[in-house]
Amino acid sequence: MRSFKIVFYKSESGELVKMKEFFREVDGLQELIADPPDEFFEMLGSFFPVHGWAEMDRERSTVFVVFAPRESDLDEIDNDEFKDWLNSVSPGDIKDFL
Repeated sequence: MRSFKIVFYKSESGELVKMKEFFREVDGLQELIADPPDEFFEMLGSFFPVHGWAEMDRERSTVFVVFAPRESDLDEIDNDEFKDWLNSVSPGDIKDFL
């Protein structure tokens, strides 16, 4: 088992604000993506994910997810879409949201 730190940020007027930080033990990143933590789905009521990435080395594993305020006309983001999105992002993509 490997311990992952998961950090949620929200975008507020162009600034990133740290919202939550917690830990979860899974065998690997794919298992985490296949079964996102409940905290992710709790955030979907008011926010939607706009970016995420994982940083992994021998000693530390951290997953970052950036959320933006949900607009009333946005479609719900389902579990499969989140898995696909989190699996395909890279740290360089964040520059588009800062």
